[in-house]
Amino acid sequence: MCATLFMLSGYLMSKIKLDNNYYVKRIRVIIIYVLASIVCEIFRIVFLQEEKNIIDIVMEIISFNVGNYSWYIELYLGLILIIPFLNVMWNTISDKQGKKILIVSLIFISSLPSVINVYNFKMSGWWSSPIISTEYQKIIPDSWSALYPITYYMIGCYLKDFRLSIKKSINFILIVLTICAYGTYMYWRNKGSVFVNGAWCQWYSFFVVILTTLVFNFIIGMDFSKTPNKIRAIAKFISDLTLGAYLVSVIFDIAFYDVLRAKIEIMPQRLNYYIVMVPAVFLCSLILSFIIECVYRLIHLIFQKLAYQSLGRMI
Repeated sequence: MCATLFMLSGYLMSKIKLDNNYYVKRIRVIIIYVLASIVCEIFRIVFLQEEKNIIDIVMEIISFNVGNYSWYIELYLGLILIIPFLNVMWNTISDKQGKKILIVSLIFISSLPSVINVYNFKMSGWWSSPIISTEYQKIIPDSWSALYPITYYMIGCYLKDFRLSIKKSINFILIVLTICAYGTYMYWRNKGSVFVNGAWCQWYSFFVVILTTLVFNFIIGMDFSKTPNKIRAIAKFISDLTLGAYLVSVIFDIAFYDVLRAKIEIMPQRLNYYIVMVPAVFLCSLILSFIIECVYRLIHLIFQKLAYQSLGRMI
């Protein structure tokens, strides 16, 4: 989700310029985050019996340390601050070739190290069982991995201007092949061991970047012009709630999956219940997000009235 949202930001916002209202229009993200964080804190205090005071709660919110997914807001807010300036750089590059070089350069410095600098060539048998060591040799520079939100944003800008010049059928085949290649690579990386979470499966992973780009390109190439208005309205309604749902989903992850783990001790058997658990978490997160959205709109309405009254007194 994180990668897709950064890429979607580039696709939708690549032409936006800095003006007096740019940052004001993005305050909604902060308010939704704060409201979702308060709900998560209440859940932890009431249901998980965690001891916290007001100072603890405030510090966790401002340090983006609430729940499991608030880190995304920290990254996204930083991206929001520099989007107008990224757009100046992007739109200043006049030719397609120059924009391609920028994209390739960003992928090279932020993503390629995730599958290049993750082997210990000094150990015998590294090629047959790379998991035998967690000490790796650097082959290419790898200090720019944290730049990946900008990489995704710029790819979104590129897809907005040009898209990938491939047919839908080829695009779909490439998605399947990439999934197979990634799955094979993950099996090879973890062969003979339990799952190891390394750079190759992070958001900046080369495989994740390629797969996200292909899936995004496939979706924007679909024709939605004949979609019924009711379906469009439902999609828009859900899209407005996705940010809040993402942030509060940790509540239902904890509540539902803890019950599942307690009832079903054997991990493979839990998979049989995921067809119920995943929609349940998603639906409950949407409902809670809708409540948060209602609170946000109430706050927005109150501030609008206060601003209108203040302006009236000034006049």
